[in-house]
Amino acid sequence: MFAGGGTGGIPVSAVEVADFVVEEQLPAVVEALVRIHQRYSSRKNRNKARIKFLVKRFGAEKFRALFQEEFARTLELPQRPWEPLEWRQPTEAPEPVSPGGVVAQHDGKACVIVNPPLGLLTSDEFEALADLAEGHGADGFRVTRDQNLAITGLDPETVGEVVGEVRKLGFGVEDEPGDVANVVVCPGTTTCGIGITNSQNFGREILDQVQGYAAKPNLTVNVSGCQNGCGLHHVADFGFRGMGKKIGGKNAPHYQIYFGGDARENGQIGLTGPIVPARLAKTALDLVLDGYATGKVNGETVRQWALRLGKEGLKDLVKPIAGEIDADNEGLFFDFGEDWVYSPPSGRTAECAAGFEDDDLMRDLADDGLINMDRALVAGRNDRAFVFAREGFRYAAQRLRIRAGLPGEDEDSEELVISTIRGADQDDTEVIDALDGYLETRVAAEAGGDPAPYREALALWVDTAAEMMARPVTVEAFDPAAFGKDGGVMDLIRGG
Repeated sequence: MFAGGGTGGIPVSAVEVADFVVEEQLPAVVEALVRIHQRYSSRKNRNKARIKFLVKRFGAEKFRALFQEEFARTLELPQRPWEPLEWRQPTEAPEPVSPGGVVAQHDGKACVIVNPPLGLLTSDEFEALADLAEGHGADGFRVTRDQNLAITGLDPETVGEVVGEVRKLGFGVEDEPGDVANVVVCPGTTTCGIGITNSQNFGREILDQVQGYAAKPNLTVNVSGCQNGCGLHHVADFGFRGMGKKIGGKNAPHYQIYFGGDARENGQIGLTGPIVPARLAKTALDLVLDGYATGKVNGETVRQWALRLGKEGLKDLVKPIAGEIDADNEGLFFDFGEDWVYSPPSGRTAECAAGFEDDDLMRDLADDGLINMDRALVAGRNDRAFVFAREGFRYAAQRLRIRAGLPGEDEDSEELVISTIRGADQDDTEVIDALDGYLETRVAAEAGGDPAPYREALALWVDTAAEMMARPVTVEAFDPAAFGKDGGVMDLIRGG
């Protein structure tokens, strides 16, 4: 089991957290990792809310120890029923690659891998593919990590006809590896607010170069429009990462080239290479492909070849374009497919950054605390039950602090949390009674008493917080003159 890998501006390989687990333990693996993430990751800075930053913070050994400890605790609790997987022997292959063309399924059916260029389809094309699949008795579509589509559950006798009709729609189906260009791109500036380069248009430009590359028929080329790496440029044979750079003091779109990455081998992150203007990146790819085809020895992989050349050798590959990099070359200030002079993106939110609601999170975590208290009690682990109960209490309390406009910090002491609620909800007997009932039963249970009343008090506390959050905030008579200069919306909500 590996965890904590990540792409982005600082790509890192995942670290091994367990050398072997049986299949029914997989949910516990995920739960343990999520609990470590929840306990230690940042909720203030979403850019740092990644498990890879926990590995950086603690180091691989400490992170592994944290996982093993949490994994052992999780295994002590009741787990969801596990339906055993159906195991099959893998098919031997010279190297792990994505399937292409027609694939024989284990159940006697067949699958056809459809290669839409760059993974792009119109709605009409998608409907035509769906009609074609349904018309030939397919049982579904699947999307591959390489932006392709798999039509599954086909009768082997109809496969030839399906392949022919797919090709008539304009989509490729491999007969041999490399028949179809394996180019993966992110949306780049076509739709992403933080995109730097038009990765899709560049991807279109290089499809013909990648297709049928004799030196490595299953060549992978991935393009990302910025450092976030959504195109996974770090793990392709050749990757391109969009960036801004100046030529003669003027902004121009560029790409940095990466060599020898592999998405299926842990630790195989591409080696960073030269930076070239975007408009010369297609020529640079030609030079790089020619360099590998003529320079590899004894069947070297792209990575082995790049390691042998080193940074200076990789730079030398693109030296022929150096004479074209000049501020007087106006074409360098335009990106592929665009007719306006390049300018860097303004600060915006990426298209994948969905809205985030603190209260929704606290609600789920409060429920999780109660559920896990039950799991621990069933397992006879009262000590663990009490830990989960304190967590559930804290998250439900945080909902009330959010409602009062006084959310505080994760690091606030329990005494501060309780005093905040007593102050904000002092006139609400429901809240104060539920709070006092929880605290009284906790003292009794943790002193060795019956935990059942404590569990019920926690459930009441979680439900009370939920009921409070569901209440509409009403103001019977809003008189703006009643509020001074320092008054605000929260003063109004709290009744001044």
